[in-house]
Amino acid sequence: MNNFILYFESVIREISDADACIWAMGTYDGNHQVEVEYPTAFAKAMLQERKAGKFRYVHLGGAFTVEDQDKTLYFMPDARRGRGLGEFTMRNFAKENGCEERWETIVMRPSGVLKKDRFRFLNLAIADTIGFISEHSFSRLQYHGDGINLGHCIGSDECAASMIDVALHGSTEGVWQNNAMVVKGRALLEQ
Repeated sequence: MNNFILYFESVIREISDADACIWAMGTYDGNHQVEVEYPTAFAKAMLQERKAGKFRYVHLGGAFTVEDQDKTLYFMPDARRGRGLGEFTMRNFAKENGCEERWETIVMRPSGVLKKDRFRFLNLAIADTIGFISEHSFSRLQYHGDGINLGHCIGSDECAASMIDVALHGSTEGVWQNNAMVVKGRALLEQ
């Protein structure tokens, strides 16, 4: 596809029998078209031909995303607000479009995705650094003062496993934070 705003009938027919989607398209600059318009257009297209069953949409967000568009942010404000607006829009899509029986959105918020089996020592280094910061003058970071989730990193394999599991089996949680993703991903990979 060259255009993620316009879904031709042939494309809609091809994807309309899917039961789930993992949406992992985003930007680092908060581009409104990519963060909000593309997923909304996809959702509307999916529901055009869908006859039965609930579609499960898993939205890859991030630990730094902020849905509150008026919140004062000091680190990557446009990107964090843009992704947050995308999350908010998709979490509320079913209600706003009267399709709660046919659409479910689950947001996944990993933090620091690292390549499988590489750089695992960074988790410990980050934990040590966060511990050091929280004991000193930057203690407000420990309490997520500007909305940053300072959880540990997650391996790409753990991230993928947790997202695929949620796409296949659903979730009672509408938003998954990094720590829950790590626990779920590791448990699945150990099976």
